[in-house]
Amino acid sequence: MPPMRIEVLEYPDPHAPYGVRGVGEPPTISSGPAIVAAIRAATGLPLNQVPVRPEHITGT
Repeated sequence: MPPMRIEVLEYPDPHAPYGVRGVGEPPTISSGPAIVAAIRAATGLPLNQVPVRPEHITGT
C-alpha cells in the first residue's frame, strides 16, 4: 500500500449533524465492488448491480 497522508481535523464540519466527521467510510467503499467482482469471476454471470441477491445468481 502506498503511503497515506493523514490529517487530524480539530474543527467541526459545519454541514454535518453535531459537526462530526466520518472516519470509517473509506475502508468500506471498495468492499462491495470487490465482492461482486469475485462472484462474477466465480460464476461467469454478468452481474452489474449491488446488492447481489440469490435470485441474481440462480436465475429464479
